[in-house]
Amino acid sequence: MQEKDRPYLLTLSSHTDGMDRFLDSLKKAGDLEHIVVQFKPYTKGLRSLVKIDLEYPGHFNKWLYVPDGLDPDRYVVFSDTSDVIFQKPLPKFTHDLYLAPESVDHRDTMWKDHIDQFPALAPLMDKEVLNCGTFAMKAKHLYEYRDFIFSFDRKGYGSWPHHLEQICFNMFVYSRHDLSKVIDRSIFCPLFANIYHGVKKTDGIWKDGKKIISCVHANGSLKELL
Repeated sequence: MQEKDRPYLLTLSSHTDGMDRFLDSLKKAGDLEHIVVQFKPYTKGLRSLVKIDLEYPGHFNKWLYVPDGLDPDRYVVFSDTSDVIFQKPLPKFTHDLYLAPESVDHRDTMWKDHIDQFPALAPLMDKEVLNCGTFAMKAKHLYEYRDFIFSFDRKGYGSWPHHLEQICFNMFVYSRHDLSKVIDRSIFCPLFANIYHGVKKTDGIWKDGKKIISCVHANGSLKELL
């Protein structure tokens, strides 16, 4: 594989329970260049591209630490760590965005009350939640996403700004009509709600129907299912 065709894997995390399981699963993920940004506490023995001398800054502010200088035309696989495992290599990427569907609309989740309070978020109400914990896009679009979330007007959102990562991700994705999108649970699959819509663990392997899922995210309170 030529270097330009080799995706980056970007993680922005500190060491928590499940990190070792995530790292062990990477041997199944295919040929990825792991760009590691670690906050305290660090993972013992793990070579880190960047060690940040502070504790994890939260789901929103971690995006301040995305390294500059990534090849804009190489794909970046972004992944959470403690509640994610890889089960097989990711496919060759050819579209702009590869997204993780939660198989539930915003209006049927905790996000409804937030959207009701803030008219700017109304376009999300009847759209499916796309999880921000695992996805893939070219580095140039990742930088556009980073710029988008920090230009988002957070005034008036009270005590839940750390939740804005998920909202901002969906606002960004759904606003980018110019970008092609692949929404496929066999590539990136958050377990939330999907375990009620055909995603099952069979003989220790998570599958969408008969398809082995490449990247499984036990988001929310489902970490014990991994």
